[in-house]
Amino acid sequence: MDVKPSIVISACLLGQPVRFNGGHCQDSFVLSLSPYVNWVPICPEMEMGLGAPRETLRLIEQSDLALVGAKSGKNYAGAALAVAQDRVQAWQGLDIHGFLLKKKSPSCGPERVPVYRDNGYRARSTSGLVAGAFRAAYPDYPIEDEGRLLDSGIREHFLIRVYTLARWSHVQKQPTLKAIMDFHRDHKMLFLAHDERTYREMGRLIASGRLDAHDRSQYKQMLLQCLSKQPTRGSHANVIQHLAGFLKRDVPSEWRRELANLIDQYRQKRQPRQAVMTLIRHYFRQHPHAWVKNQVYFQPFPELDSSLNFV
Repeated sequence: MDVKPSIVISACLLGQPVRFNGGHCQDSFVLSLSPYVNWVPICPEMEMGLGAPRETLRLIEQSDLALVGAKSGKNYAGAALAVAQDRVQAWQGLDIHGFLLKKKSPSCGPERVPVYRDNGYRARSTSGLVAGAFRAAYPDYPIEDEGRLLDSGIREHFLIRVYTLARWSHVQKQPTLKAIMDFHRDHKMLFLAHDERTYREMGRLIASGRLDAHDRSQYKQMLLQCLSKQPTRGSHANVIQHLAGFLKRDVPSEWRRELANLIDQYRQKRQPRQAVMTLIRHYFRQHPHAWVKNQVYFQPFPELDSSLNFV
């Protein structure tokens, strides 16, 4: 299924000159990913009419969190929240699958944004005002900044989430129960790697065979909750062991022992997951299995530029 996720992105990361100094923060990962997604750009400061260049803003600890201009002392918090509300309303009925926002921005930063006291000392960290409003409107959706995506594990997790949500959006538009059941079947191992408990709850809902509008909404909430948990080495090892069970009748015992040993070494941090996946893919190429072939776990997002693939 070829899908392109729609991802809300801070416009400066796309290279648009909207920063406070009239510059931008064009990001190499964003450039590499651009052919494979639909970007939905936003710059709250520009939409607030502040222009670029402009005075710097910072979050100030007051009775309500303030977004204050460094020179004017004006509080722009109301204007920033109004931009967020307008955007959320404009996206009603549209498919949004994730957010990639500017790190530490007082408006866009998803986390670790400094909050200062009136005396200039740092008080704490939080989300930027607009990012916080997006998180409240889209609970459990993937929201990251470009700094965190330098970590390959976080980056892989982000891509898995946005592409799975995009596939779900496509399936939701299908009128048949079979389309949803096929979606769940093909994502079983991916869900199991993320959260076994929620995976089993999703399975029970699918097995009910109803899936009316309420059930579909409930399934989506479970899907979001499941994907929000980043897989561990242990959960990946369990999934690969489960998949290896399909080779029991076709692969010689010494080959199975080799795979089992490699899985144990991966669990013990002595081998990368790529080594295990390469071997089990090799076995399944020699002994194809229809159910396994359709498992999204093996390729949860398209074959992008090599620097974006981690399995």
